[in-house]
Amino acid sequence: FWFKLEQILMHRSGVRQACKQITMPSAAQLTSKDIMNDPKPELQPWAREQPSKGLCLGAVKVAALGRPEGVTTTAVEGDEVDVLVQRGNQQQWVAGKVMFVVDEHLAAISEDMLVGAACIGEMIGADGRSLEGSVIVNPADMSQLRKPPRITVVAPGAGIGSNGEAYIALGKLPDLQVEVVGRKSTLYDKYPDSWSGAGGGPPPNFESFANDIIDVGIPARSDCMIFGSRGGQCCLPKIWRALGEQSPPSIVQNGGCAMNVPGGPVAWPQGAVTLMLLGGQDFFKGDASSDDYLNDLCSRVPSGNLTTAMLYMPECEHIPQKQVLGVCLQPLVRAALQWQVDPSRLPIEPLNEAMVALERIQFGGRLRFTSSNGWREQRFGPQTPDRPVKPFSPRAPHQPIPAPSNPIGTAPCVVPVEWAVNETPEAHYRFAEKARLAAAEAEEEARKLEGDAAQESDPRSQRYKQFRAFEARCWSDLLLEVAAGQEGEGYAQAGDDAKSEAKDRMKAAQAATRAPQPQARLCQSGVQQQQQQQLPQQRAQQQLAQQPRRMIPSPYPLQHMPQTTHGIQQMPYVQQQPARFHQPPRYT
Repeated sequence: FWFKLEQILMHRSGVRQACKQITMPSAAQLTSKDIMNDPKPELQPWAREQPSKGLCLGAVKVAALGRPEGVTTTAVEGDEVDVLVQRGNQQQWVAGKVMFVVDEHLAAISEDMLVGAACIGEMIGADGRSLEGSVIVNPADMSQLRKPPRITVVAPGAGIGSNGEAYIALGKLPDLQVEVVGRKSTLYDKYPDSWSGAGGGPPPNFESFANDIIDVGIPARSDCMIFGSRGGQCCLPKIWRALGEQSPPSIVQNGGCAMNVPGGPVAWPQGAVTLMLLGGQDFFKGDASSDDYLNDLCSRVPSGNLTTAMLYMPECEHIPQKQVLGVCLQPLVRAALQWQVDPSRLPIEPLNEAMVALERIQFGGRLRFTSSNGWREQRFGPQTPDRPVKPFSPRAPHQPIPAPSNPIGTAPCVVPVEWAVNETPEAHYRFAEKARLAAAEAEEEARKLEGDAAQESDPRSQRYKQFRAFEARCWSDLLLEVAAGQEGEGYAQAGDDAKSEAKDRMKAAQAATRAPQPQARLCQSGVQQQQQQQLPQQRAQQQLAQQPRRMIPSPYPLQHMPQTTHGIQQMPYVQQQPARFHQPPRYT
């Protein structure tokens, strides 16, 4: 929890000896993706990043792994990184962890450590054994550190439970670090009070939740954020208003940020990179036609914005089907990261990858995107006609659960994606207990530092210990808030588990009462008659599948983009490639 100055200097003296033991690691060891059994409460942004209380989570800009040269990402205390170390006359990359970042208080009592320098420890050699010592990387040498870009999923509305497999697959990629913040069914999982028609209420609500994650710097440290449903309606607009043009790229399921929502127009940044995943079977669409729905969303994007795209599928539901998100989430994230690096160039390759993958699972639709000549549209796969949105499934009755045994709160935590998907109430309660123990340790450390400061004769050391004592006492209070937040998330998980069990019982009861349906038997003439009835529809689908892809005019003005325009030279690959279906696609 604490690093004393003597220990830091001792670590520095051991760097040379540690480097002698290092051998060239394999590519797999350069990006360690081990999942923590339980997150560490003392490293939570809620406990470390509180500018109003004078606390700051140490952060440095490092090279982004797998991104073009010069692109950086943010590494904070506790992040796994790759560090470039010297061995003889060779430089080698090894895996390590950011132990702390030097602040002005530590630099004031040190002769050779600069503000913003990072201490990298827990280094791992090629043989998997831990290396002794640590490395201090100065601010001018941050190119010697690299880590994967950070992808943050805002849990409420993102379908963590329904589409957990897709998020875990994203997190297993060696060049991405995927984390989850918040949880559904908590005290803040409700619309603001301005949404009176949608069950809104006073804080805690989505607005207070958005303010919390902004205050602790989660959007500022993210390279891309993923929202769904109410997260895109409430949280993303608050982030845009707070960060403006510095907002990270966003993947928005259901396109909530472009809807006509209470509270006035959304402050959409002109340079925001936004990719929306939309569905024709989404109740957000309502009774509108596909054209009217897309045109309405397009009308709310700033006219000068050149980095917005909409991937619409008539058969996609409010919570995208597992196979849909499973094939298109990774290319959409890569498209967002690529578009952020070069806003003038459409990310053709990952968007192509998404459309081809959707065609393979027989999902068709449209891709709309902004350009210097206005909105463009590209259709792909089988074009399914509009049909009414499915009605809501019957909901199981409310299941009462025992009252929580400990106080519950709303402090959100950032956890690895696998932990969030596989969470249990007991895991949250263990996390809360660890936070309470860490709070007790911080309080004890504060008392010790106050006693040491009273006996210190050097004014600089005295001021340093007094500040650290104040910091430790703040951490103690904040860790108790983290514990209450985890109690709240555990209680929410217990409630969701009870709902799932009740829903399963309701489905079993409905299946038991449903009368068995006799199997229909068709004679030879009946089979032939059925085939004759299906021929016109099959011929129409076959003709549509054999047509080359082309720009399709719509009621909304979509202008043809010249093939010589910068950034879309490869677009004929998308437009002219023939359909891949040699047989009529079968889908429902």
